Amino acid sequence: MGLSGTLATLYHTYSGQCIMGIGANKANLQTLQSMIARSVFGFSHREDWGAGLIPDIGAIVRIAMRLGLHRDPSHFSNMTPFQGEMRRRIWITISQIDVLSSFHLGMPAAIRMGDCDTEDPRNLLDTDLEETISELPPSRPFSQNVPLGYMLIKNNILGVMRRVVEFLNSIHTEPYERVLQLDKGLVQVYAMIPSYLRLNNWENTHKDPPYLVLQKVQLDTLYHQTVSVLHRRYLRKARTDSKFALSEQRCVDSSMVLLKHQSSIYREAQPGGCLSSIYGYTIAPESVNFTLAAMVLCLYLQDRTRIKRRKLLHANTKDQEILRALDTSHAIWKDLSDKHHEAGKVAHVLEKMLELLRPRISLHDRLSVLEPGAAFNCEESTSISAQSTIISEPGFYINTNFTESANMEMNDFNWDAWDSFVQDDNFETAYLGFIDQESSLQAGGPLGSGISPSAEMFTTPCATSEPWDQQPESMLQPQLGAFPLQHISESFHPSP
Repeated sequence: MGLSGTLATLYHTYSGQCIMGIGANKANLQTLQSMIARSVFGFSHREDWGAGLIPDIGAIVRIAMRLGLHRDPSHFSNMTPFQGEMRRRIWITISQIDVLSSFHLGMPAAIRMGDCDTEDPRNLLDTDLEETISELPPSRPFSQNVPLGYMLIKNNILGVMRRVVEFLNSIHTEPYERVLQLDKGLVQVYAMIPSYLRLNNWENTHKDPPYLVLQKVQLDTLYHQTVSVLHRRYLRKARTDSKFALSEQRCVDSSMVLLKHQSSIYREAQPGGCLSSIYGYTIAPESVNFTLAAMVLCLYLQDRTRIKRRKLLHANTKDQEILRALDTSHAIWKDLSDKHHEAGKVAHVLEKMLELLRPRISLHDRLSVLEPGAAFNCEESTSISAQSTIISEPGFYINTNFTESANMEMNDFNWDAWDSFVQDDNFETAYLGFIDQESSLQAGGPLGSGISPSAEMFTTPCATSEPWDQQPESMLQPQLGAFPLQHISESFHPSP
């Protein structure tokens, strides 16, 4: 990390000690801002990211509400316009940290929409504000010259993301029409992104300063992440009910965009690339933001193979493009595994998935080999659908000798067990929470039954003469909600 990283770590440590000595009852705006700065460090520091941020966010939200930041300054007659605008800026920062942490951890947000009415700050330069002003100036037009515009546009997307988080964590079953409403809201806020913040293609990013490229990628990534998570639970239903076909299309298309972003970020982070000098947690190529996208696409290809389980499935252009994107993603994680332990785990899981999926899909193109760290071969990608924003990407392809795995029989593989893990609402949380567990379950299985998790996915849950894929749905879904992905990977490549 260098000197700057060391200083940041020292600040994080010492600021925490100072905050602990103050106490919540004595907290003021200055203390709150220190807590926010400290939490932002924890949010952006990839090695420390996780559930440890939860108590910090909870404390920040409660102190902010104690200070009245959740109510718009217009309700307070003794507050100057300058003070009110600063409070709005503080509150929007807290709100964004809250929804982002909730989204990534798969938990309800600490701030409920019905509890606050603070308006967004105006799109102004710092020089537009003085402590003595009697009235706020009107907002400036959105442009690259007004830095606050990025935060305001980002807040539009996060506003819909907050509603998606509430929907996904609700204990009540809501109709599918609610999904369509949320999707419409996402499309609307995405259309509101001004041209200077819109990522139209990666070829022109070298003309922009790195920080602007970072902002473009983050906005586009947030949008497609939200779309993917919103529609993911309906992937399986789309197999048998055309009512959910839109969810399958939207989820798969957004997942493809995310993996295309991963490959471009990886390329541009190399020496000489436009992101070689700056990139953060949310766009690092080893980020968990891209893990779910890969799993969604694996599930989609798995669904395709179920159509004709005992025959090679003739791959269409879309299947080939998805498989190449997964090969590219796997190569990236594998290349980064020496520096990032988590990347190695994801690479291992994805490799095992592809070993079983690839033989079931016949590819016409011969794929070229990518050496770790090699440059990308420039080849334009085709759009998957007219309704999605697919960025044409340079891609690199992998030729894998899968003769051995092609002979592997999948007759006894319990795809429904895999589905129950991926389709579970807490799939993202399960990955984040259990990916660090090592082989604690290997000896006796999840319930100490002597059957390993991987073996459980290759055996039917009960003795019956009926084919396993004709048994009742409830009998085909063992409880896999808390399985580490390392055990899922074992099921894709069982030991002899």
